[in-house]
Amino acid sequence: MEYQIGFLEALNVMYITGNFFATALLIFFEIIPFIFSVFLYRIVASRIAKFFSIFLFFLFICLFLFIGLIPVCNSGWQIDGNTYHINAYLSSDDVQISGMEIGFVDFESEWEPVWRESGAGVPGLGTGRYRLKNDKKALVFNHYYQRKLLLISANDKYYLIGHPGIKQLYDELIRLGAHKRSFANNEVVK
Repeated sequence: MEYQIGFLEALNVMYITGNFFATALLIFFEIIPFIFSVFLYRIVASRIAKFFSIFLFFLFICLFLFIGLIPVCNSGWQIDGNTYHINAYLSSDDVQISGMEIGFVDFESEWEPVWRESGAGVPGLGTGRYRLKNDKKALVFNHYYQRKLLLISANDKYYLIGHPGIKQLYDELIRLGAHKRSFANNEVVK
């Protein structure tokens, strides 16, 4: 069982979520170079310069796409036997399922990620190491910014996972031997 962000899903998260900031970046980094390329194409006479203007336009598009999307590609998790592997940009970890405690928490609780220490964030996806509202640190993977997150506690480390269909992951982890845990608002976690 796995949940991974591929290139097309990263593209979807970046541009199709309706985020104004991403649209503004799209206009600035792709439309402006297009206008510049057309202008350059029309004012130059040589074929080499015209070819260069077209090449420059496609270079800007490719650079913008790859610089923005490569960090989030392959973020996600997978279960391999009794091991849960989570991969977030610049961070990854393996956790033994039999030694983990899991439960659901609300995004706007003391478990809310408030400061990203490392990782990547684009509209619709937050991934990396975060400091939480309760001053603990956690490895976070939140696709489409879910309001209900799966909190995993293992070996004095915390992992917050959110994506569509998170209930199936919860059920599978319980089936494989993870322990249910209630992470109430003021409960101290061992």
